Amino acid sequence: MEIVLKWIFPSLALFLSIWSFIDSRKSNKLNHKVIEMDAILKKYDLEEREKERLASKEAKIEGSILRLSATKYVMRIVNSGRANAVNVDFILSEEAKGFVEKDKTPFEYLNPDKSYDELVFASSDTPEKFEVEFTWEDKDGNKLSKKQMLTI
Repeated sequence: MEIVLKWIFPSLALFLSIWSFIDSRKSNKLNHKVIEMDAILKKYDLEEREKERLASKEAKIEGSILRLSATKYVMRIVNSGRANAVNVDFILSEEAKGFVEKDKTPFEYLNPDKSYDELVFASSDTPEKFEVEFTWEDKDGNKLSKKQMLTI
């Protein structure tokens, strides 16, 4: 009985202490990894929210050519962004000048998901595709532009 009290219990206590120490180190390492991953996810979430906030302030002007009849076409200019666009205009490439009417342009104020049309004169001389540069201003007065190829 004296041997049990003198050697086995202290040895068992020492073994349990060492095992507990090793187990707590593993747990601390795992907890540290969880904290790192949480920080990365929070940073990613903040970046995504900032992108959404900036996107909600952006107007995005795009165009397309629509066929109304056999010889009648229009160029539809659309604000597909989430903010208002001011002074919407377009600049045609040299080969398309004279084929697209600029009757409503510059368009003073174009709301999100709204559009307006400009008449396209189609003839045998009309190029099948041409480049258009759309220009506009955001609500802060920043001048923005986008180049796009349109096809008839």
